[in-house]
Amino acid sequence: MLVDRKKLQTPLIGALTSFEACKGEHTLLLPCDTPLISAKIAEFLFDMCLKRSAAIPRWPNGYLEPLQAVYHTNSALDAAKNALDAGKTDMRAMIDNLQGIRYISTLVLEQIDPCHLSFFNVNTPLDLQKAEAALRRH
Repeated sequence: MLVDRKKLQTPLIGALTSFEACKGEHTLLLPCDTPLISAKIAEFLFDMCLKRSAAIPRWPNGYLEPLQAVYHTNSALDAAKNALDAGKTDMRAMIDNLQGIRYISTLVLEQIDPCHLSFFNVNTPLDLQKAEAALRRH
């Protein structure tokens, strides 16, 4: 567990903290509210990030999942710092600073995780009940 060194509350600060602490060539970012990530999805994203700056899931409507993605650590660290130096605090600003991103369709990921449990957010007690039920079924 890491504590953000910057006081600004934005996912980009959490990502920056992770990239700064990571000792590996690649970093898997995961939000704390999606506890059902599939190990197979994570492994697939790592494989897809080889020789790329990032492997980021993308929904058919174009929506990105930048907090459930794998990044080349040093490239992402530089991109996050550049975004913050430019006064931008969102993940999209960091992604815009990266070259060589591999976007992975969630339709492809559906072959590994048919119910998209890896993307299920747990933000309420009802969500938690749904997550627990999904774990029992799977």
